[in-house]
Amino acid sequence: MTHALVELKELVLQKASLQDLVARFYKLEKRGSNYATCCPFHGEKTPSFYLFEQRFFCFGCKISGDVIDFVRQREGVDFKGALIYLADLYGISIPPVLLGASSGYSDNGSQATNTWIQNQENSSDKKWAVDRTRAFRLMQAASLFFQDELSHSHSGVAAANYFLSRGFSQSFQQEHGVGFAPGQGLINHLRKLGAKDDEIIALSLGGKRASDQSVFDFFRNRLMIPISDQWGRVIAFGGRTLEKDQEPKYLNSKETLFFKKGKILFGLAYAKPYIREKKEIIIVEGYMDALKLWHLGLKNCVAVLGTALTEDHLRAIKPLCSKVYILFDGDGAGFKASMAAARLAIGFGHFDMRVGSLPRGEDPDTFVTSQGVDALKDVLAKAQAAEEYLFEQLLKDDQNLNSSSMPMLEIIKSDIFPWLAVSLDPLKKGYLLARLSEKTGIKLSDLELGLKNQEIHNAQARSFKNAQQNFAGVASQGKTPIIKENPRDIPPASAGQNPSNISGGAGRFTPSALSQSRVGPERGSKTYPQANASLQRGGEEIASIQKNLPKPKYKLTQSEIEILGHLLYLSPTEKHEREQIRAWRQGNLGLLPGNWGNLCDAWMLKLDSHISPLDDPFALAELKEDEEILSFIERLLSMKKAFPQEGRRKRLERLFIADQVRELKKELSRLKGRLDPAQRSSSQEEEQILMQMGILSKRIGEAMRQLSSLK
Repeated sequence: MTHALVELKELVLQKASLQDLVARFYKLEKRGSNYATCCPFHGEKTPSFYLFEQRFFCFGCKISGDVIDFVRQREGVDFKGALIYLADLYGISIPPVLLGASSGYSDNGSQATNTWIQNQENSSDKKWAVDRTRAFRLMQAASLFFQDELSHSHSGVAAANYFLSRGFSQSFQQEHGVGFAPGQGLINHLRKLGAKDDEIIALSLGGKRASDQSVFDFFRNRLMIPISDQWGRVIAFGGRTLEKDQEPKYLNSKETLFFKKGKILFGLAYAKPYIREKKEIIIVEGYMDALKLWHLGLKNCVAVLGTALTEDHLRAIKPLCSKVYILFDGDGAGFKASMAAARLAIGFGHFDMRVGSLPRGEDPDTFVTSQGVDALKDVLAKAQAAEEYLFEQLLKDDQNLNSSSMPMLEIIKSDIFPWLAVSLDPLKKGYLLARLSEKTGIKLSDLELGLKNQEIHNAQARSFKNAQQNFAGVASQGKTPIIKENPRDIPPASAGQNPSNISGGAGRFTPSALSQSRVGPERGSKTYPQANASLQRGGEEIASIQKNLPKPKYKLTQSEIEILGHLLYLSPTEKHEREQIRAWRQGNLGLLPGNWGNLCDAWMLKLDSHISPLDDPFALAELKEDEEILSFIERLLSMKKAFPQEGRRKRLERLFIADQVRELKKELSRLKGRLDPAQRSSSQEEEQILMQMGILSKRIGEAMRQLSSLK
């Protein structure tokens, strides 16, 4: 921990009051000499969350800590982010060195600098000094000005009546700081408080006329909705027009260093406890939609602010929930935004993303006003999973699959395979491919091959990017590059296997250590004797060294030994064989962990550069000083006869097919287990499982026939 961080921690603990902080969010009850409330971190009706001076403890979920721990748990930030949040809240000066990259806290963009806010309207490099705390106070002053205008000015009363006519209550209006921006007045008000014109412009509260350089109010004659960051501090405004001929209908503040539309979700600070409680979030397009859902009791709702859903948005809500409902407008723009959100969610992972569909021309506000909250809840209950939604929309009769002049398979490759390839659930993939085959008449085997090629392409792109970064990073130092390890290439740990140290073993990897391959119930002859018989032919020399040495922590299979051996002896002219091994490596079969995967990738990279791995087989091992791999390579170099070029193509094909059969059988066994009613959630899931089992059985049969033909 740095000296600056230690000092800030001491100041925070001296000044911050745990009781004061908790009371800002939850109602406290006096319990003897202490206070209690319902725990913010697990659902309960009877208070069991107790405050003991500067410590808290929950007798229900057993969580405990000090004021810093409370902020970390509630806001989902790291230690540094919690300190900066508390320092801001209690007016403690923050050392500039700590404002670079506070995890979580800097996500909203407001912590990019402590001293400067750049004028967004000016293209020059001129900057105005605006202290961060001062900037937040100016924004809060503007919010109070708008609220006062709504309550006391003649035009403001008309705006308040309009807001009430939208179905909101006066208490709701006051709770959420709704206000009114007159034609002018804010700038003079802020000037009286000591604000400079440059500061007002930098915060998007004013603009400058080109004609005479005079400053004018940015918002005029609009109903004003304050936009807060995830901490509840006002950082921007949204203005809704009250005049028929005034454009645009909705106007948001310009982006500043405090306000980034692609990072901020409207209402997150307010909705956070409800999102955490339900583990679900509803994302809508506009703040009026979010306000209406809040008013009707759906308080786990937020809104994007005139931009598409982004990864920054998803990262902001990741600590809070596991399920996301997208509920965008029922028009062309809403449809495109929903499609983009579904694609984003599939690539992002983590969430169970559901997409709700509103009738054409409706938005959440108008729909719930006319149909009621129960009808909206029904829409959410029927929301489709992101993959299912994309699939259905792309296969609609009025979509380009049936109207385009492009071949249908090419359209599927460009519109469906890219997002389906990143989905990690093989059951969903198999089910959607089967439906796609049924819908289009394209052979299932052709679709499976196309998807597999897309997955290989994605993996190659990742591998190439890693290689580029690695070579660029070490070439200038005169070192031999290492192919960076992709975390997804490491299989889960099994009994007796430690992923963090799988390259090591007891002593050196001596020649007979190659013998410790995982040949057993899953990989041996009892499982599929025909496949095993074909594997044994040509591998006698490898099998002969399997004796009398301690087992390494990662035991290479016989297939892995043979494939690495053939890879070492490949010449750059054997392109077909190289692509066979590449497909194995980038697919689900070649998940070599740690340095084993690095070794394979390094040799592949040499072949791609028209260099034989035999020219420098030890490059990676010397750099890593991995004695196990060094011994493995030494042994391979003495076994040239075991990896002849003649018949190599057919040999590799037999190895791959046998491994595929093994993996298919494992998946089939897993699906059989999921047929247990206790493990499945619906009859639709049972239908998907049965369909996928049929597909797998068919593929196993085809693979076994291929294997027999290759004898």
